[in-house]
Amino acid sequence: MRMRIYPLSLLCCLLSIGAVDAGSTSNAVPTAAPESPPKAADAAPGASLEAVYKREFAFLDTQKKELQRLLNEFAATSAADERRLDRKISALQNRIMDLSLQAKRLEESIIEAERHNSQIQENESLLEMTFTQAETSLADYGLSSQEMENSELSDADKLAQLFDRAQQALIQSASLHQRDGKFFLEDGTEAAGRLIFVGNIAAYGVSPSGSGLLIPAGEGRLKLLNKPGGAKTAKALTEGELLSHFSLFLFENLNKAVEIQAEKTWKGILNDGGPIAWIIAGLGALGGLLILVRMGIVISAGRGGKKQVKQVLHEVAQGDRDQLLTTLQRAPGAYAKVLEASIAHLQMPEDEWEIAVSDALLQQSVRLDRFSGLILVIAAVAPLLGLLGTVTGMISTFDVITQFGTGDPKLLATGISIALITTQVGLIVAIPTLLLGNVLNGWSSSLKNDLELTALGAREAAQDHTSPAELEETLAEDEAEVAPRTAFAGT
Repeated sequence: MRMRIYPLSLLCCLLSIGAVDAGSTSNAVPTAAPESPPKAADAAPGASLEAVYKREFAFLDTQKKELQRLLNEFAATSAADERRLDRKISALQNRIMDLSLQAKRLEESIIEAERHNSQIQENESLLEMTFTQAETSLADYGLSSQEMENSELSDADKLAQLFDRAQQALIQSASLHQRDGKFFLEDGTEAAGRLIFVGNIAAYGVSPSGSGLLIPAGEGRLKLLNKPGGAKTAKALTEGELLSHFSLFLFENLNKAVEIQAEKTWKGILNDGGPIAWIIAGLGALGGLLILVRMGIVISAGRGGKKQVKQVLHEVAQGDRDQLLTTLQRAPGAYAKVLEASIAHLQMPEDEWEIAVSDALLQQSVRLDRFSGLILVIAAVAPLLGLLGTVTGMISTFDVITQFGTGDPKLLATGISIALITTQVGLIVAIPTLLLGNVLNGWSSSLKNDLELTALGAREAAQDHTSPAELEETLAEDEAEVAPRTAFAGT
């Protein structure tokens, strides 16, 4: 674009130069006139001026043609240069496209190389993990892979050796094999002897110092387990005898030590719970004893009551009271005492009779309600003591955390045991004590209502001479009406 504009500017410059020359020429004519002969100027002034203009026009026309020629030549040259530059630009564009394609192909090749390199690294990592895992697994079977690590073998050869040793491990895991070795006795001393492996899940040891079943002691070591019959079984297996059955202690590997924990007893649990757990257990024993005593009182108070009531009502209706009172005085049970008070005061006014019967019922009520309050107190206090044990255990746990941190969970076990065991023991004592206490209260309330109805029935039988069958029916109806209220009050 700049090369096309350049000839136009050049043409303008040339035209301006021509105009300047023409001006100078025209200006020179008047100045040169005085030097011309005066006659010539005077004779033909118009012809001289026309000749000057013609000569100037011819000069300008010649310059115009020259400039037109130069312009045409410059346009032709510019067009040729433009075509040459266009061809060069096209060639450069084609070169750029080729280079772009080459760069793209190279980039794809680099990506493919990186992917291939990544796959190679993943394969190498997988092989390293396989070799490491194989070393760990083979160590559990007593096989070593150190030869592969020390030798300059290819990965394929190492894998082949691994498969061979894995096959050996499978054979060992499915067979009974022996080897010389060492194991720890019960007192912690190390003894040398013969190790008998049942596959890779159990082991026996035989030595002059001791023999028997072996359990893992950690880091590939074994220790003797005190179990009856273990020594005899170990010696029999060493001699190659086939046994119909024998005891085993199964384990996964020998790297992790196995601790045989003693079976927990109620004493051990209470010891873990601390003094509060023993206090709750003592209250539970006392509550159970009181429940049994009160249950015996209620059972003895109501024993034979229904049969005795039928007989008494029948004799009262017949009017034989003296013999009946003698019999009732000798008879045990709450029914006999209430009936005795009712029948003995039948001749008195109703107010005095009610006072006498109320006294008898009160005496039996006191006897039937014995220990009921203490039982419910124990049921209420037991969970509170459990809560106290929980708070105590948590305080102990936080003290340990403050002093030693949380690195060793065993240090926290004592406080947590106190917290949980006391809560558990408190609930174990409270739930059955509360339940049985309420059941006995309902039972006692029902029995007291039955005694009151029995006293009223005896009075009605003596005054109205009602037949025993009618009295029993009336008492049954009254008892049916009172029973739902009694049961609700007892709960």
